[in-house]
Amino acid sequence: MKRKAIRRVDLAAAVLGPSSPPPSSVNGDDTFTEEDLMDEWRWLYDEKNRPLLAPHGGRYVAVYRQTILGSARDLELLRLYLSEKYHITPGRIVTKFLD
Repeated sequence: MKRKAIRRVDLAAAVLGPSSPPPSSVNGDDTFTEEDLMDEWRWLYDEKNRPLLAPHGGRYVAVYRQTILGSARDLELLRLYLSEKYHITPGRIVTKFLD
């Protein structure tokens, strides 16, 4: 019987921890509106040139309820990891690549 190759991923190296504690209201709520997402995008662009995002340069940053949950070079891994860790629908997490 052939063995399947296993791809090992070091999440500790791929994802930076949160820059602040995650919001206490993270509860897996799947209901959100376009306005909720727009609020996240506005906050992200307002913070774009501030020191808060500087450590995340060259990576995708993930934002939920105006909190940076983490960042990584691999967008899909970031969304999957954070959605499972915080029980958030992946579509609710706003992500952007920072130069």
